[in-house]
Order: sequence, then C-alpha cells, then structure tokens
Amino acid sequence: MENEKTSEKSIFQVDTLEIVKILNRSRKVILKFAIVFLVLGLLVAFLLPKEYSSSSVFVSQISSSKKLGKKISGIASLIGVNVGESGTDVILPMQYPLIVESTPFKKQLLESKIPVNERDSLVTVSYYLENLRKPGVLSTVKGYTIGLPGKIIKLFKSSEEGKPLKKRDSSAYYLTLKEKQQLDYLYSNFSVNINDVDGYIEIKTTFPEAEASARLTNNIQNLLQEFIIEYNIKKARQELKYISERFEETEEDYFNKRATLASYKDRNINVISNRAQNRLEQLQTEYNLSSNIYSQIAGELETAKLNVKKDTPVFTIIKPATIPLEESFPKKPLILIQFLLVGLILGSLYILFRHFYPEIKKKITN
Repeated sequence: MENEKTSEKSIFQVDTLEIVKILNRSRKVILKFAIVFLVLGLLVAFLLPKEYSSSSVFVSQISSSKKLGKKISGIASLIGVNVGESGTDVILPMQYPLIVESTPFKKQLLESKIPVNERDSLVTVSYYLENLRKPGVLSTVKGYTIGLPGKIIKLFKSSEEGKPLKKRDSSAYYLTLKEKQQLDYLYSNFSVNINDVDGYIEIKTTFPEAEASARLTNNIQNLLQEFIIEYNIKKARQELKYISERFEETEEDYFNKRATLASYKDRNINVISNRAQNRLEQLQTEYNLSSNIYSQIAGELETAKLNVKKDTPVFTIIKPATIPLEESFPKKPLILIQFLLVGLILGSLYILFRHFYPEIKKKITN
C-alpha cells in the first residue's frame, strides 16, 4: 500500500524542481524542437503575402439641434407623445454601418478605381480582385489541401453566377456570385468604427498594395459621405424640385400676363370707353395676382435652396489616408517568437510525456 501511495505521488505530485531537472537533462531534444519550429516560422513569415494598412478619421458636423431633435422624438414616440418631425430626416453616425452594408454601396465600391503597381492607369476594385490579386503560396497550398473538398463540391453545383435581370426588374439591386466572393474578401479587410464619445468616424483598410490601400480608404470615405449627404438632403431636394417646377409655371404665367396687359394698353391708349376700361381693370387684376404669386414662389424657391445647403452635412477630415511605408502584415518577428514558443512548449511536453508515460501505463494496467 505504501509503495502504491509513493508511486501515485511520484506521478501526480511531482515537484517543480524535479520537472525542471527532467527538462534540463533533455534540453538538446527541446532545442531541436525549437529549431524545427523556428525554421517553419521563417517559411511562414516569408511566404505569407504582404498587406498594407491605411486609415482615415473624419467628423460629421450635423447640427446638434437636429441630433437632439431626432433622439427626443424617438424617445417620446415610445410613450405615445408626438413632438413633431424636427430632425427625423437626419441619419446619425451610429447608422453609418447600415449604409456600408447596403447593396448599392457595395456595387459602387467594387466599381471604384484604385492604382496598381506597374500600371499607368487606374483599375476597378472588382477587376483587381478578379485578375491581379495574388493569393500567395500558403493560400494556394491550403486551397488544394484543406479546401480541396470545397472545390470538389463546387464542381457539382450550377456554374451560373446570376442571370441578367429582366427589363422589368432592372431597378432591383442584386449581387452575382463573383461579386459576393470579392466583397467577402474586401469586407474582411476594412472596417468603419464609430466613436460615440469623441464623435468621430474611423475607416481602416488593409490591402495587398500600399498606394491602393490608401486610395481604397479614400474611396470608402467619399462614397460614405456621398450616401450620407444624399440621404440627409433628399427631402429638401425633393421640395426644391417641386418648387422649381411651380416657379417655372408661375414665371411663364407672370410674363404672359404682363405682356398681355402691356399690349392691351398700347392698343387702347386713346380709348376711353367703359368696356375698354373694364377689360383693362380685369387684365390689371390678373397681372397683380400673378405678380403676387410669382413673388411668393420666388421667395419659397430661395428658401428651398437655403434649406438644401443647410441640410447638407459638412465633413471635417481630421486624419487623411496616407500611403503606408511598411507592411502591416505579416509581423515577421512576432511570427518567429510565436513559432519558437510553440516549439519549446511541444518539446517540453514531449519530454515529460516520454518520461512519465511508462509509469502512467503501468498504473492504468494494474
């Protein structure tokens, strides 16, 4: 019984110092593990494709009264109180990611243009991802080893990538299989972060080429700002269009009435009959009414133009996107350290397993 207790203690209650002595005696084996994994780390570090990161920071200067109005309106509606429509047409920064996820935004992003090394002209993002992006050696090996079952499954699926929409459905938005694959890669390499505390928006992009990374960041920023402006001034622009059409009609009627009145006066300058006087008063009344309406619509037109300018958000670029000088991935020193640590840990576990396995096996057998 005492021998069994001693054996059990030697296996499961080994002193730390004893473990250190065991590892120290087999340090050459552990060192071999470390060297092998260090070599693997070097291969991985130099075979992984380079990627460059660029970022920009901007502030959306929407009037605080509109922001407050929309928040208060939303809270009041929960308790059944209507506080009016003030500020309800403003899209707030926390809603910007919804724009980025919309299909129209994705389609325009794929069609935006970026510079490419060894090419004088710009190419679309879609063209680059389809024809120019090099996946790297490790990605290719992974695709034909771990990813081979997926490739085989795709062979049995329909090769149709999305038929063209019928003419009556041309207004609908859709993504082809090819576009979806490109967007999966693109969206996994950029982010739009909203800082509610400090009130700024940060866009960060990672791309295989340095200059293209900076340009892509600018493209995302400009597209996002265009969508925000379009949404915020949509109602004001519709009102401006409506008033402009009414103004053109009123202006034409006003000039016609004025010309008719002037012509009648010229033709009847020496006529003093009551009938002519009545006709003159009628034309004068129609002209005055048309003039008043024309002046009123002209004032509303100017107000509508001011509203479009007032509702247009102003964006301040705090940190513009710059071309990165060094790659952000892979971090070669970090990869080497990680592989070295994995080699040391696996080597140590191997030594301890080899040392205690016979005793553990004997204990289990008994």
